[in-house]
Amino acid sequence: MLNGIFGEGENRHIAHWGSVKLTDHWEQEEKDGTRTLHDRERFSHELTLVFANGKTQILTHAKKVAGPRDD
Repeated sequence: MLNGIFGEGENRHIAHWGSVKLTDHWEQEEKDGTRTLHDRERFSHELTLVFANGKTQILTHAKKVAGPRDD
């Protein structure tokens, strides 16, 4: 995968790529009141980066949530 040390200067970083297992759960209710519980397992990827200046970043399948900036 993409494990190792990459870049130069401030862009130098350690990268670790991994596979993660996710499980989605949801419930479906029919008109007659019958409830069906669903589970779906899937795999996704995650890339963890640690930069020379101490900043870390994890890249995943999820959309980035707005939060405080760490410039």
